[in-house]
Amino acid sequence: MDRKLGITALLLLCSSILMAETGGEIAQLSSKLMWITIILVVLLLSLIAFQVYLFWKMKKTRRRLKDELISLMDKKIYATQTNNNSGGRNYEDLEKRVIKLQQEMNNLKSCNKQVEINKPGNIQQQTNYSNSEVKYLRMKSGIYLSQESHSQANSKYKVFDIQGNTAKFEFCGNELEAIANREAFFDNVCDDSNYYPNAKQVVNEQAGIVELQGDGKWKVITKAIIKFV
Repeated sequence: MDRKLGITALLLLCSSILMAETGGEIAQLSSKLMWITIILVVLLLSLIAFQVYLFWKMKKTRRRLKDELISLMDKKIYATQTNNNSGGRNYEDLEKRVIKLQQEMNNLKSCNKQVEINKPGNIQQQTNYSNSEVKYLRMKSGIYLSQESHSQANSKYKVFDIQGNTAKFEFCGNELEAIANREAFFDNVCDDSNYYPNAKQVVNEQAGIVELQGDGKWKVITKAIIKFV
């Protein structure tokens, strides 16, 4: 009888030890999970803060470049109107600086769109076109667009969503130059009914429709709609 009581007491003691050890392991595991959760939350908040900062910085840089580009365009117009040797040299220098600034702003626009798409809560979808589906054109003659370029720099129109011989198109050139030379850029190809000379930007409201001709030119079937702001 005494032996049975001793064995029972020993079994109860072992069970108590095992339960204590199991409880301690569960508590340690819960503590580890809590710290992992805190670290993940901190990392997520840091990522969001970094994306917001990057978006703000690029927006500020774009505003600075735009102001500088406007200033250079004013100087460029003045240099064009000045008929002397120094004015000619200044015009060439200004032309190079304007082209460089335009390229920087185009690159910044692309980065800016990418940051906006990646911002938390932004569900806007980006439309991507491969190089074979996008063409950049530099010239306009009446209702025909022509002279394909390999990049957007120095181009006036972008042809995209090409389906056989038809495609969509929109304006993609230098906005300030286009505003100063409205007829050369938009006559017969864009609806620019809300034009006013003090505008600072050209916004594409709706793409137009073009049709490829046998000589390689694109004929405007439906005008693109633009807005001056």
